Amino acid sequence: MEVRESIDLPAPREEVFELLIDLDRLGEWVTAHRAIVGEPPDRLEEGSSFTQKLRLAGVPFKVGWEVTRLERPQLVEWRGNGPGGSDARVCYSLAGNGGGTRFDYVNEFRLPGGKLAQVAGRAVGEGRARHEARESLARLQRLLADRR
Repeated sequence: MEVRESIDLPAPREEVFELLIDLDRLGEWVTAHRAIVGEPPDRLEEGSSFTQKLRLAGVPFKVGWEVTRLERPQLVEWRGNGPGGSDARVCYSLAGNGGGTRFDYVNEFRLPGGKLAQVAGRAVGEGRARHEARESLARLQRLLADRR
């Protein structure tokens, strides 16, 4: 399953990028985020890893993430493994847009279970993920606008 969303943000690309990869600030804009488990890396680099506690549709779970690509200040990609064999790839791409930034968000994920679970979960899982992505990006936009 895949969710793609884009948004224009009212801040320079460098500022947006640093906010996006600041694990201490995820709770300010990522709606599903609950906490980072354990001691996170001081600065994200390729190969950095951390565990995130999330909550979607009332269900708490943890995902272990690894940064697989990081090109400051335009791209970060991480891959994660969650409960029951679920996995995800999340990619943030940033481009300058006048004085602001165009943020392209991609979340590819596989829910736990076999093919039947994937088909059954597609309607709920993909719809919920798209809703959470849109809400998170709107929060991010407000957060950056409030700083101006």
